[in-house]
Parts: sequence; structure tokens; C-alpha cells
Amino acid sequence: MTFEVCNEPGCEKTAVFSSNYCFKHSDNKEEISQSARTFIKENSIIKNLNFSGIELNNIDFSSKKILFSRFSHSSLQNCNFDKTDIISVFMDFSLLTNCSFKNSNIKLSVFGGSDFRKSIFEDTVLVFCNLLGANISDILFNNSDLSHSRFINSITTSILFYNCNLKKSVFNSIDFDKKSLKTSNCEDAIIVTYKKNNLKESEIIK
Repeated sequence: MTFEVCNEPGCEKTAVFSSNYCFKHSDNKEEISQSARTFIKENSIIKNLNFSGIELNNIDFSSKKILFSRFSHSSLQNCNFDKTDIISVFMDFSLLTNCSFKNSNIKLSVFGGSDFRKSIFEDTVLVFCNLLGANISDILFNNSDLSHSRFINSITTSILFYNCNLKKSVFNSIDFDKKSLKTSNCEDAIIVTYKKNNLKESEIIK
């Protein structure tokens, strides 16, 4: 994905949707936000677009295709991503609280540094994704494929993995729930470190 650079002298950020400036340097922020919301609502395919920094709360993305786009540092709270294809998308450092990703197909996407609290991943494909340093708490992963995704240095609490494919997924300092973990193939995951107060090393792979 390639986006134009912001017209503000000295700024190296990329211009956002319907503007020649990044969101920070845009004078018509409210107009840009409304235009972005309208576009998303009216289009089933969102491709090669930059919504970085824009507040997009309470939007229904369900059954849409989001491809090669950026939502970095955006607010996406209370959004519905059910049955959504999310391919090669940047949602790093975004707020993704109280979101639903049921039956969604997420591949090759970046969520590093994002806030993923109180969200649901059920019957979801989340493969080859980067969640480096994400805040992942009060999350349910149910019947989902998380293979080859990286949960490195993530801040994690109250995460449930029920019947999930964890093949080649990488975990570092994850607060595992022992009961739910038994239903997933944790022996095929790459567990670098873990929180000892919750689980012994030998118990992780049983």
C-alpha cells in the first residue's frame, strides 16, 4: 500500500481519506470523519485507503472486505467486524474495545500496540498477524485459527482460548487460562515465557 505524504511542511505522516494532510494537520477534521463514516457505510469494499487517526466508533463493518488499508491510531470502539475480510490492514495503536470479530477472516494484518479489551473472536481466522505489545484483556477466542500469529510482549489478562488452532503462534508473557487452554493445541505453539503465578511450565503442554 502506498499513500501520499502529508502536505504539512516537515510532516512525514501520510495523508488521510479525502484530504491532502494527515488527520492531525487537517483543518476540517469533522468533515473528514463524517465523510469516512459515510464511505464505510455505503461501500462493501474498502481498499487502499488511509483512515489513520480518525474516530470511527460504533460502525458496522460486518461482511465488508477491508484490504490494504490503514487504521493506525484510530478509535474503533463498539464496532461490528462479524464476517469481515481484513487482509493486509494496519490497525496498530488503535482502540478496538468492545468489538465483535465473529466469523471474520483476518490475515497478514498488524495490531501492534492496540487496545483489544472486551472483544470476541469466535469462529475467526486470525493468521499471520502481529499483535506485538497489544493490550489484550477480557478476550474470548473460541473455535478460532490463530496460527502463525505473534502475541509478543502483549499485556494480557483474562484471555480464554477454547478449541483454537495455535500452530506456530508465538506467545510471550501470556496469562493463560489452564481450563480453556486444554481444548487447544498449545503443544504446537511457540511459548517463549509465561506468567508463573498462573501455570507451571509442565502444565502448559498437557
